[in-house]
Amino acid sequence: HLRFLARGAGSPQPRHALNPPCTAMSQSRPRGVAKWAPGDTAWVEFDAGTYKCELVSLRYGYWTVKWDNGDEDHKTVDEKKLLREAPPKRAKTEAECFVCAALGRTNLDKSQLMCYTIGGVRRHIDLCCALRASTPDVPKQEWWGNLERKGAWPTCPENRVCSTDPCFEPYVVDASNLRDEFVYRDVLKARAAAQRFAGRAPPYDCHRSSASLWRDQDRGTINGMRALRELAAAAESEGLSRGEIILWGAVMYRLINRLSTFSRWAAVCYLRKKHDDDWNWKTNYEAELYGETPDEAARRTAVSGSSLLGRLTECRDKWALPEVKDVLDGTSAACTVRLPRPSEISDFVAFVAIETEAERGVMTAEHQSGAGRKAVCKMLPKLAKKKRLSALSATISTAPDAKTALDALLGVSAVGPFFAWQIFCDLASVAAVEPDALPGRVIKDSQTNYALFGPGARKGAYLMDGSEAAYDVLNDDQDINQEEALARARAIVEDFPAALRRIGLEKEWNAVANGRAYDLEAAEHNLCGWYGVVPGRIRAAAAAVGLHVPAKASSHSVSSSARAGDWRPNPCTDLERKEWLPVLQAGP
Repeated sequence: HLRFLARGAGSPQPRHALNPPCTAMSQSRPRGVAKWAPGDTAWVEFDAGTYKCELVSLRYGYWTVKWDNGDEDHKTVDEKKLLREAPPKRAKTEAECFVCAALGRTNLDKSQLMCYTIGGVRRHIDLCCALRASTPDVPKQEWWGNLERKGAWPTCPENRVCSTDPCFEPYVVDASNLRDEFVYRDVLKARAAAQRFAGRAPPYDCHRSSASLWRDQDRGTINGMRALRELAAAAESEGLSRGEIILWGAVMYRLINRLSTFSRWAAVCYLRKKHDDDWNWKTNYEAELYGETPDEAARRTAVSGSSLLGRLTECRDKWALPEVKDVLDGTSAACTVRLPRPSEISDFVAFVAIETEAERGVMTAEHQSGAGRKAVCKMLPKLAKKKRLSALSATISTAPDAKTALDALLGVSAVGPFFAWQIFCDLASVAAVEPDALPGRVIKDSQTNYALFGPGARKGAYLMDGSEAAYDVLNDDQDINQEEALARARAIVEDFPAALRRIGLEKEWNAVANGRAYDLEAAEHNLCGWYGVVPGRIRAAAAAVGLHVPAKASSHSVSSSARAGDWRPNPCTDLERKEWLPVLQAGP
């Protein structure tokens, strides 16, 4: 989200730095303006909002900065874009809730207003009208009625009094109301996941969401665990400990972050093993994977990591057509995925270059590493060196707490807060079968004490305060720093049992949680989704009162995407999960 105006790390040297000193000096600050110094606090205004930072060092007119919210990308900023004070917030004294205005209702206090752009027009809406917006075109589920009888807040369709109903009475939303709504949605997601894996057809919940409550129910995480377990078996042949090679695999897997890349790599490895040593894989593998007469087994392996429908777009792997179409029609198989060994990293980087040149994507369109493909491919060979990998693994394995381990991951080039946390969570998950992946004391500390939040989760945490905070995050795309996000997430985790009792869903939660405690990992995962849910409800409210709401195919969550009604889960996920669960249950 800082990609608009700031110059990223590693960018070409600014043009004026190549000029003689006198020419460069002609662009200096006006007389009478105080000179910036290291340690100063500044603000930088981007298209997406205004961000606070601390100045570290100056070079060629560009400051290296430390962002207050913890972001690791775009660390250099043009000095001319620095502001000494945060720009004033946009006034909203003349605004009114478009839902209340359409229905002739009296507006609440202006502090309850949020602003959101719909079809290029800035619209204001009371927070209660956004949270209680109707959910369109979702068939009533049998179990919803049971929740109605329990007096859940807010009530479920069809009996729910929505904000677009004439009888709805607007109310002031405080942090407790927001927390109840957040927990209510989490219960629905937990129930949806239980029904999904029990074989029930979609829709699973009234949000039409493809996300799971627990991140380890996601296809990417399930296959990451399978791949890390397989990789651990190669530790001895690579001259590494199991903890070291699992750490390597977790960093590799999350920074590439695209399952089909590793199923294609598995296919290439199969072909290399099939042919003799004289076979030139770099010039011949494409014909056997993508040619008119491909190798049947290799092609099947390559396609196994693709999906016909993603959350944001239709099939991203066009090369996998037409076979990938058969998956949703019942011809499914568990994905074959293989992570490159450290000794294979040069070949893997060459493979990535070939696939990229042929416009077959190797990194995901979602949750992308801000460093980019080139930076990741430059970093991985350095990490593959035993001395570097062993040192990083030693720091993590001896860490007294989660923060120490996460700080070590943040020291890896191309790893920012979001991916550091994803890598950490992968290590924590696989530790159930590979104890050397992460110490138990560190995992325990991460459950209730310390976590690291990406931009989406921080903004979701920002929304939890409601009122002015909710307005800011949607109007100006503001977020908060790690400490504030962590404090709010801790409060959610601590209050979760009480919230279940307040909304009358304690029994329903216990029925689907199987004794699993709601922790910071779950809070981070679901706060990110929460940031996507609220705009989706605003759009639903706009449509209900007759405003034009154009399709938003690039929505972060499928619940507000134009393709929400078309989405179906990949049945391969069920097969992959069934393969993984016995391994998990067997333990180390």
